[in-house]
Order: sequence, then C-alpha cells, then structure tokens
Amino acid sequence: MGIERKSLSMDEKERLHTAIHEAGHALAAYYTPDAMELYKASIVSRGGSLGATYFVPSEDGETSMNKSKTIAMVDVAMGGHIAEKLIIGSKKISSGCLSDL
Repeated sequence: MGIERKSLSMDEKERLHTAIHEAGHALAAYYTPDAMELYKASIVSRGGSLGATYFVPSEDGETSMNKSKTIAMVDVAMGGHIAEKLIIGSKKISSGCLSDL
C-alpha cells in the first residue's frame, strides 16, 4: 500500500467517514460466509488510500476461486459503500468506493 502519508491532514469528519467505510468492510467480512478472514482495518492513509482493510491470505495459496468466494469478495468490497450509505447518507457517499472493486 505504500508508506504512511504523514503530510496528509485529515479533519475529524474525514477520519470518521473513513472509519465508517473501513468498518463496513470489516463487518461484511465477519458476517459473510466464505469471505476471507479479517486481519485488521486501519484509517492510516498509505499510498492513494485514506484507509484499508486487510485480510489473512488463504493457507493453501489458492490461485482460483469458486463462485461463492467470488460473491463473498464482492459483498465485502461493497461493505464500505453500504456502511457510508446507511450511516452518513446516500448523498454524502465518498469517492473511496471507486477503488474497492
């Protein structure tokens, strides 16, 4: 993801919105069958992102996925968007959702 962007100053509102977004990914991963195991979520900005949710890689080094795992991945990717829509409101959804898919 790159080095921490210490020069980026986010106000409290932006931090809260980023936390809501990343929490959406984390909750979707936790409650979605066949989703990858959650490792951690962070609102420390790195590279081009304001936050990130990390997952534990599969133990068998799986290179292809079945349909249920693929759908679970999409569900988790959309979790940030849905969290923003539910908590912040549909008119204030951030552009952070663009890179999730």
